[in-house]
Amino acid sequence: MSDPDRLICFCHTVSFRQLQQAIRAGARTFEDLQERTRCSTGCGGCAWEVREILAETLESEALLPDPASDKGKDSQ
Repeated sequence: MSDPDRLICFCHTVSFRQLQQAIRAGARTFEDLQERTRCSTGCGGCAWEVREILAETLESEALLPDPASDKGKDSQ
């Protein structure tokens, strides 16, 4: 497990914990995280890690949308 207080975005002092909290509070996209935390809106050097944390947290928290819930939508 990553240190929750480890800084991910140095430009805006955004920690791993803050990113996870934003995801748990509803952020589902990279852009959501940028809006909520300002991460990766400075130099952008943390973008790859922010995207990785987003994907891993969504998966581990089972926050990904269920593909089965989309079945049949196109046939209506």
